[in-house]
Amino acid sequence: MLIKIELYKPFFEPELLKVSDQFYKDEAAELNMNFEVVGYLRHTERRINEEIGRTLDYLDKSTENKLCSLIEKIFITDNLQAILANGFDGLIDNSNIESLSKLYYFLDKVGKLDFLKKTWGYYIKQRGNALINENELSVERILQYKASLETILNDCFQKNASLKSAMQFAFEDCINVKTNKIAELSSKYIDDVLKNAHKISKDDQEVEAKLDDAISIFRYLSAKDIFEAFYTKRLVKRLLLGLSSSDILEKKMIDKLKHGKGVRG
Repeated sequence: MLIKIELYKPFFEPELLKVSDQFYKDEAAELNMNFEVVGYLRHTERRINEEIGRTLDYLDKSTENKLCSLIEKIFITDNLQAILANGFDGLIDNSNIESLSKLYYFLDKVGKLDFLKKTWGYYIKQRGNALINENELSVERILQYKASLETILNDCFQKNASLKSAMQFAFEDCINVKTNKIAELSSKYIDDVLKNAHKISKDDQEVEAKLDDAISIFRYLSAKDIFEAFYTKRLVKRLLLGLSSSDILEKKMIDKLKHGKGVRG
């Protein structure tokens, strides 16, 4: 540290923080004129790392947290609306794991995960409703969407319980926009798997994984009775006409349905 200790705390540090505050406010305002979330988050991270390095070389260790907190407040807390409103959807759509991880880290650091929770839930509902209303809707498309959300939750949001709950509630709302249609599609998906298990794979575990995928949708359905009606009709037809590939898989599927009620996944 280059500054005499008796001058550092009362004189140098307050002036340093004052000048830094104005510098970063001006910089954030300039970045906001042509806001681009990926570059913005990288810039924020770089500035923090620069201050950590500068503190190590020239300043007292106690100043590091003050400078980092100053940057986090200016770039993240004070510009939260711009970050979430102008870039969040694109990060999810493009599965930008790096930037979403940075965003989660910063929002957790500044205590603003509740804002992320609301934006995350709203995104899931908006994109989910659009998906459910597609003319060529399929169980495969629903499962693909669900898997993409789970990847982000696990890889970017550190399996945060609150964000997981928001995801589940939002996904449930989407599924039940057209609950009868989803119930029918899910029962047909299972029917196809059980009739063609030998074509899908010689490995029963791989086939079971597909059945588990279908159950993961069933758990969210409010119209479970409608699903069961469709499923039972197709089950009877498979058994009467000898269309099922495996009696063992049929029994396992019934057990899965019994245990799947009321448990969202």
